[in-house]
Amino acid sequence: MRVIVKYSIKGCERMKQKKVLTLLSAAAILTASFYMINKSDLYASNEELKMQGQSYSDKSGLFLSMDKDGNIQYITPESADVVENTKMPEQQQKHITFDVKVESENGEMITVAKEDTMKEAQESAFSIQNNRSTAVMSESTKLRTRRAVPSEVSVYTKDVLRSTTAPSIVRFKNIGDTTSYTEDGTGIAGYTHASYAADAAYLATSGNKVKFKMAGVTGWVNASNVEIIPYTNSLNISYYKADNGKFYHYISTNVYGSGAASTQMVGYQPNYIKSNTKYYSYDGHYFYTSYAAMIDDYKNNRYSNAVNASQPYYNYYQFLSQRTKTSYSAADINKYIASRTTSKSKIWNKGSAFTGAEKFGANAALMMGLAINESAWGMSSIAQSKNNIFGLNAVDSSPGTSASTFASVEACINDYAKNYVSLGYASPFDWRYYGPHLGDKQSGMNVKYASDPYWGEKAAAQAWQLENINGKKDYQKYQLGIDRGNATASVYKEADSKSKLYYQTGNDAGKVIHQFSYVILDTVKNSQGTWYKIQSDEILKSDRSNVNTDSNGVYDFSKNYAYIKADNDIYLLDKVDAGNGGNDNGNGSETTPPKPEPSYKQGDANLDGKLTPADYVLVKNHIMNKSKLTGTALQAADANKDNKISPADYIWIKNKIMGK
Repeated sequence: MRVIVKYSIKGCERMKQKKVLTLLSAAAILTASFYMINKSDLYASNEELKMQGQSYSDKSGLFLSMDKDGNIQYITPESADVVENTKMPEQQQKHITFDVKVESENGEMITVAKEDTMKEAQESAFSIQNNRSTAVMSESTKLRTRRAVPSEVSVYTKDVLRSTTAPSIVRFKNIGDTTSYTEDGTGIAGYTHASYAADAAYLATSGNKVKFKMAGVTGWVNASNVEIIPYTNSLNISYYKADNGKFYHYISTNVYGSGAASTQMVGYQPNYIKSNTKYYSYDGHYFYTSYAAMIDDYKNNRYSNAVNASQPYYNYYQFLSQRTKTSYSAADINKYIASRTTSKSKIWNKGSAFTGAEKFGANAALMMGLAINESAWGMSSIAQSKNNIFGLNAVDSSPGTSASTFASVEACINDYAKNYVSLGYASPFDWRYYGPHLGDKQSGMNVKYASDPYWGEKAAAQAWQLENINGKKDYQKYQLGIDRGNATASVYKEADSKSKLYYQTGNDAGKVIHQFSYVILDTVKNSQGTWYKIQSDEILKSDRSNVNTDSNGVYDFSKNYAYIKADNDIYLLDKVDAGNGGNDNGNGSETTPPKPEPSYKQGDANLDGKLTPADYVLVKNHIMNKSKLTGTALQAADANKDNKISPADYIWIKNKIMGK
């Protein structure tokens, strides 16, 4: 039994919904206000916006998809992508009422209260939930009965879910543009696009804002731009899976459809990951076989239910600093490019241009990965007509028109390495600095470079493919340290807090960047404690006396080093953390036994940890072939343990709920 809050509109005509592309059901219409995106919130200034490279698109409406082998193509948005205008006139807002309802065992919705505001309705709903029992008046029979307290509270506005305590997902609507959000805790402005990834973990609702977790970031988004959907196994959401010793991320853009819109390798199979098992994660660090357990951890700011609770995973190439050099030669890069394209490609035989640009402190393998994705292997119209292989200035609103033109591909590579990496995203004094790594939506270049929340992951996937084809010469060349703390780090000239302070690792507004990546060169111990010698993000003067504010972008690896104080917040990656072969692939030794799979509750078909009418509905739908259960959910649905799903299981669950 659960408490439901709905609203109705009195004295007003129901608003007409405008929809473009494909019309969804009324349940997909979310809210009473329309959130207009302010582009200035996404970038530091209009002038800086002109510098921004952020899109895979080379013409409007086309987005990048990747398969397990790194092959890419441009695709149109899925059929569930919709441009929705749910703006409600102010005069209508004044006439909204919120109905608090209890769902009975037979599915009847019984009104127990009417409120004028969402806040009051939520307070009523939670009050009912927190009482041991509640008096319910049936509007049809006027018969007052006593109901057990519901285990879940849900708030609906106009039949659309706005808030719930049940494990749920957030579906980002395709509003025809980027969707802005604010990172929880830091206030950092971010943006994403539903055509790249549609689903996120639902954590809470506050006013007209919804709290979510996706691509590492926990943020708040306007409720009008998302849909909250209770989790069921029938939803097509993003997940991770290991296959043949490799670890993949399957990304969904259509939660109501089927299949992954993009699949990319995120590393080698870690020892705690089983093959052919689906894992859930919205940060790429902690993985769960139970969606409900993951949501419970997220809401309680912990990871105790993860299969790798003590060993967070970090995609090596996704968190590798640009201030590194690849072990692969120009010939190695050319070999990989030649394996996937022809001489018509603009990146054909450009290996020496990539490795040559490392003089600017930009890793050639990471540049290659980004160029492959942004230019569709050098074949996009922007690459072909403008020699622009990085999508530089190809903003989502007008990619083809606004994209920069270069005299040669070599000129484009050098410009990117110098002005976008060395003097841009990797410079602590640049507005785009969120760490020198590719990253995700919490840290790294991905924060401001791309509306695709998995842009960094996709570029890293090409580096993994380069690794696969050339014999694993580059993997784990560098010791990485991930700062997971809540404070900025001070970067000094020497292992001495009294020496020259070069910079701090927060962005230009002084805000903390979580999951910040360092390249650790050495460990130094002295009277002040333990220090890490790191590769400096900022370019230093030749004598290391200070940062070089007049630099031409050239980066001397031998002289650009600095020191930070070591602390417990800096997590040092080892071979297990970064993925060194799983239990069953023979690529590495197992150092930690895998955690046992979480047990499921008998009859709990939706795997939310409790028995509710939703469970017997799923069983009934399975029997009637409306939607099929699989995996652990199928095992749980066999409530009477007779190795088949039948009406007997449906009756067993229903009787259990009713206390029979």
